[in-house]
Amino acid sequence: MNVEILTRSAIIEKCAILNSFNQTFAINRLKELTKENGIRLNLCFSIDGKLTEIEYLLFDNTTLTPAQIAALQKLLNQITSNCIGMALINSLINNGHQFDFSINNSINSQAFYNATDNTITLRDPSQLTSNSLMEELYHAYQNFTYPGGTAQYAGKSGNANIEYEFKVLNDMISSIYGGTTLGNTATNMDNYKKWIGSLTNYTSVPNSFNQTQYSFYFIYMNEFYQNDPNHIINYNLYPTTIFSLISHSECSN
Repeated sequence: MNVEILTRSAIIEKCAILNSFNQTFAINRLKELTKENGIRLNLCFSIDGKLTEIEYLLFDNTTLTPAQIAALQKLLNQITSNCIGMALINSLINNGHQFDFSINNSINSQAFYNATDNTITLRDPSQLTSNSLMEELYHAYQNFTYPGGTAQYAGKSGNANIEYEFKVLNDMISSIYGGTTLGNTATNMDNYKKWIGSLTNYTSVPNSFNQTQYSFYFIYMNEFYQNDPNHIINYNLYPTTIFSLISHSECSN
């Protein structure tokens, strides 16, 4: 069998051509092409003929109901309302990253990204917050950005760093746009918020940390986890993914 080798952009172009024909045939043919070429793009048609963000990110749209897909798109609209969220979603889409989404009502958190098999499990899309979805998509971005991926840190030194990175990124965004603060306990929240404010000046996110800022980053991380044996800090693992994402955004200072 001769396999037609197509790039992601060529697949999308073919979608546009096929869209003028019978859509059932077009979608089925597109799925054949994506399977043959290992390109994960299953849903090619929205009402206006353009792909939405969730259609780009879904590996298989058949595992979710239309209502669940619509709920996720609504959350993505909220995520992309600020420049960091926009940079995150654009990076995932532009690099062709897509995910198997599934529902599991028994998980403890609202959502969970598995770096080993690149899946995102949701407890209930109708109750999911944009912050929780963004956190798991950011963990995916980390997995694609860190050399060797992030599964290497599961249950090992550095797993605390992977989790804490998003909390600091979230809190820098919150200091600018408003929102929930995640990265410190109530006992030292005022000092932590002042530190976050010093990083952003409440206007924009920084391109990097200086040595003093890194020192406080690890101090607050240690304070947050308080020697939790399930979260092991690696003091040589710096939050480079934060700055990688910021460098691709339009909101750095």
